[in-house]
Amino acid sequence: MSKPWWALLLFSFSSVDAFAVESMRISIGTSLGTVEIIGKALRWRTDIDDSVFEELQLDRVTVATKNHRLSFASHQLEGNAVRISSADDHLTVNQIQVRGEVVVHLSPSGLQFINVLPMEEYLVSVVSSEMSADFPAEALKAQAVTARTFALKKKSQSYSRAYYLGSSVLSQVYRGLEHQNAAAKGAVEATSGQGLTYQLEPIEAFFHSSCGGKTEISGAAFHLDLPYLKSVDCPCPQVQKTHWDLRLSSKDWPGLKIVRYTATHRVQTLGYGAGKTIDATEFRKRVGYDKLKSLVFDVEAPNPRQILLKGRGYGHGVGLCQWGARVLAEQGKSYREILLHYFSGVELQQMY
Repeated sequence: MSKPWWALLLFSFSSVDAFAVESMRISIGTSLGTVEIIGKALRWRTDIDDSVFEELQLDRVTVATKNHRLSFASHQLEGNAVRISSADDHLTVNQIQVRGEVVVHLSPSGLQFINVLPMEEYLVSVVSSEMSADFPAEALKAQAVTARTFALKKKSQSYSRAYYLGSSVLSQVYRGLEHQNAAAKGAVEATSGQGLTYQLEPIEAFFHSSCGGKTEISGAAFHLDLPYLKSVDCPCPQVQKTHWDLRLSSKDWPGLKIVRYTATHRVQTLGYGAGKTIDATEFRKRVGYDKLKSLVFDVEAPNPRQILLKGRGYGHGVGLCQWGARVLAEQGKSYREILLHYFSGVELQQMY
């Protein structure tokens, strides 16, 4: 049987990265000044296929720009990227501790530093950052598979770029070696290489903290209609932590009321003032994503000066609900059952 296109594509990366198909390139920061890299017996090479590492005979190096070129130690490069490694596979780059190698890339926005490391090492930090260590093991395993699938999909879409993913909540949270725990490591190891596919392709494996009782349709949240990201019922409201209140000033939003809901009963349009309306996603942006945690809420007016929003959930609501996964795991569901609940019609496969 021939390999699906994504397997061939991932295999093709083996000539680019020393870690072959299991590697990731994660942008962990940008500096307008210099990038300081610390490690044991540092080595360097260009970030080009088949280039060879050379010893620096240094444990600390500062990468800067000189005459629009990369400059470090006694070297000045013609290219726009330098790759640094250490003897013990550990580096500190601008005070961020990482495993693997670091590429400093000269970009229009400054010196971008990119961590190149094995996928499974990357996932330990992601799972540690995205889900609490006290969640049940099956929920952590579901998160590990979801995060791995998300990463593989983004890698397949970004192979020509200097990096595949960022390190913030806009991608997946990655904090290097500074934020890892044994529970996450166990979940990653127990699901090593496993991912979710639909019609033999890795899926867009979105996840969020809490959906508020019903996950969102991908088309409504991202204008991306995907058959495996349907709305499903979720037990997350059983957890009190998923409920929240937010008080706003009536002066800012006079007469605030809900005008229209989505198919999953999220707020779609609000009215306020003298006949004004606002799209709920824009309203959330203006109020602040951390303050208005989701679009599952009701509007009350406890007094003339205040508006009270009583809501549930945190995040966009698409895909795996982390708090829902916790409840399902506590009910005895396996990580496979959890994944197949939130992602419709997918297959759990060994990706590598």
